[in-house]
Parts: sequence; C-alpha cells; structure tokens
Amino acid sequence: MQRSEEILVSWEKANAGWVKVNSDGAVKHSIRFAGCGVIIRDEIGGWIGGVIRPLERYILLESDSKALVDGILQVENFGAEFSGLFSEICCILQEFIDFHVQHRWRQANLCADFLADLGVRCNGSCNVLVGPPTELSNLMIADVAGTSMPRFVHL
Repeated sequence: MQRSEEILVSWEKANAGWVKVNSDGAVKHSIRFAGCGVIIRDEIGGWIGGVIRPLERYILLESDSKALVDGILQVENFGAEFSGLFSEICCILQEFIDFHVQHRWRQANLCADFLADLGVRCNGSCNVLVGPPTELSNLMIADVAGTSMPRFVHL
C-alpha cells in the first residue's frame, strides 16, 4: 500500500517582466467530449487573454501531465513515437527570449481547469477570450491572494 501525504499547493505569480501561461485539458467520459483551456496572465496575476477549445477526439494518457513536462524538458530520453511532438514543442519555445516549463497540480491550476471544462462545452473550434468569463473572477482573486488548496501526494 502506498502512503500519501497532504500538502498545500497554490498558484504562483510570474516573475517581474514575465507572463504566465497555464493550460489544462478536460475529458467528460459520460458524453465523450474533451476540451482544453489556456489562461495568460501578467506578473501580478491580471488577465491578458485566454482560449477555450473543444476537442473532437481525445487521447487518454496513461500518466499525469507531468509526463508531458518531462518530455519537453528531456526530449532526447523519449522514444521515436513521441519525439517528433516534443521536438516541435521545443522548437516553438525556442522562439521566445526565455521560458520555463513546469508542472503544476490541478489544485494550483484551477483557472486553467475551469477554462478546460468550458472548452468541453463550447461551440465551434477555438474561442479566443478577450476578457475573463464572469464565473472565473473568484478563482483569479483566490490565486492572486495566494489561497492554498490541499493535494494528496504519494510518498
């Protein structure tokens, strides 16, 4: 039996002069739909932009999104099946002056999680959000305030 421990996690602001991009995906197995959401915020946590999108088909990953982050950071360690995808992501990232790729638990990524759920239910393809949905305001305020959420992790 694996032991687990409760830790507290929270969203973290970007460093001065940086923007922060958080993303998440959602799958609703009962209706066989999937979606994704992206939120872009400034260094104080203010809204810059967002995207929601339904996905016509979805891929069930047998692991946490941490595997995606690990693949981007260590592309040479992944087999041929996924190396092309990770290499392309790395090429896109190289267009920026500087970047950091990090994994965040869902409990520290609630705004992107909320947008991913909207992506499941939205019509059309990609929806660029000029302003935050009203329902997102309380989550953004909680993030900026440094509200911590519990997360169980395996030891």
